Amino acid sequence: MLLNKPIITFVLFIIIGAQLSFAQMAESQTKSSDRSKKTKTTDPRLTEKGDQLLNTQAKIALELVNETLDKFSPQYPQPLERRLAFSLLDCILHDVYAPARPPVHKFIQDRMLKLAKDVENTRVETGAIIWRLYNQGFIVRTKTVTLGFDIIRYSNRFQNFGFDPNDILDRIAEQCDVLFISHSHPDHADEWVAKQFMAEGKPVVAPSDFWQDKEIYKQITHLKRKADALQSLPIKDGSVELKVLNYPGHQFQRALNNELLNNVYLVITPDDLTFTHAGDQNKKADYGRTKELGKQYNVDVHFHKVASSQLVLDFDPEIVIGSHENELGHGIDHRIP
Repeated sequence: MLLNKPIITFVLFIIIGAQLSFAQMAESQTKSSDRSKKTKTTDPRLTEKGDQLLNTQAKIALELVNETLDKFSPQYPQPLERRLAFSLLDCILHDVYAPARPPVHKFIQDRMLKLAKDVENTRVETGAIIWRLYNQGFIVRTKTVTLGFDIIRYSNRFQNFGFDPNDILDRIAEQCDVLFISHSHPDHADEWVAKQFMAEGKPVVAPSDFWQDKEIYKQITHLKRKADALQSLPIKDGSVELKVLNYPGHQFQRALNNELLNNVYLVITPDDLTFTHAGDQNKKADYGRTKELGKQYNVDVHFHKVASSQLVLDFDPEIVIGSHENELGHGIDHRIP
């Protein structure tokens, strides 16, 4: 998509969706529960042979996904090859036991390693380049700044993850100038990652309702939650300034009948590019002024949770980038396609 402003490029390394399932294949391999207890399998319903079949199938399929995504870069409209790759990825990740399968771990680790290398070797002269991380994380690089949103250690969302992510996340923290955290849920906020940013002398912006008992709490930047005012955020040791509107949002948790603070960030860079990230914003009463913001600010890119569309309509961004598909720490019925 071409904009009046410089072109913004989207580099997609991790995207998770869901359309199909191997459940029927798994059921065909199911044995009695007594027998499965005697075998060491990812899926306790299967024999070792049946479980290994699904692991081998996942390995081959994910290698094809990797190859296809590397060959066909993100673009609009999306070519058939990428759509097929994502459908194949959906098939693997909608296995109930996908979070525990070694080929899935390797796929995520390989994509994240490739992402870290790419960020380290990419310079931007005009517009922006955007990387998508597992699962609602983003890195945005312009000529002047590199922004991080909801970056976590992805390994925490899997069962017995087979690789160490810390070096990759440390390298990513070195490349970013600031970290924005939308809310407290562990698929969005990670204390270890926040500490890496702070160790680099980089601000971490978050709501004020979590980590109060942690040593790092006083070091976190708690911007005022105001719907009608831009705030200044110095970065790069004060040499660069971002303009940030910290819209006071919430995530309503129906199962618990309560709500969390959820910052909806509107960030304007010195390059005059505007990015919005909404985390898990879903409380309907919060949307009273968001349409006005869409009229007041020209949003270039909105990072969109696929289960919620109101802010897309209100902000009317030039580009919408989806996220939060197939978050594998959620149950199968919440792995959004």
